[in-house]
Amino acid sequence: MAQSLPEQIEHVLKTHHETEWQMLNELDAQISKSKDKRLTAPWRHLHDTLSSHMMKEENVLFPAMQAMHAGTPGMDFKCAIDAMKYEHELLGTFEVAMRAAARDAGELEEPILALLDDLQVHAAFEDDHLFPAGLALREATMADEDAETVEAVEKTTTAPRADHPPYAKPTQGLLSRAKGVGSRLRGLLHK
Repeated sequence: MAQSLPEQIEHVLKTHHETEWQMLNELDAQISKSKDKRLTAPWRHLHDTLSSHMMKEENVLFPAMQAMHAGTPGMDFKCAIDAMKYEHELLGTFEVAMRAAARDAGELEEPILALLDDLQVHAAFEDDHLFPAGLALREATMADEDAETVEAVEKTTTAPRADHPPYAKPTQGLLSRAKGVGSRLRGLLHK
């Protein structure tokens, strides 16, 4: 049986975010002591981008997805998903550099590689399952909202009453005045 959207979010938070926050903090405490720029420079990029990425998911994207799933009006999160996918690509670039740096990290190599392996699974799950499920919910919700809007407009729109036609038929006097205004305008334009 497929997981619901809230279950998928809970899976990401419990399985990946909690683990990666702990790993990030432990590794940061150790790597920041290093003087080796080949290790600290890619680490800083990975650490800062991943931290920011997970905070945006936890504080913006996931709550918006859960609100929409619960039927509560909220923000349209399509752009947020697009941004998270872009950041996954960016993190993939940092991951390659970090894997190369880990080869010379001694005892830190194993925990760095463990973090990077988990990050790959994390990003793949979001890209392949969670984000498509969120976008499908968004499309269904927007289609429902569009249908509700059309229905509401149809209910409030009434046919014109017989005693109040939608427009008045022009009288001969109105037509004469309109022709006179048109003649004056042409005269002004040709001066």
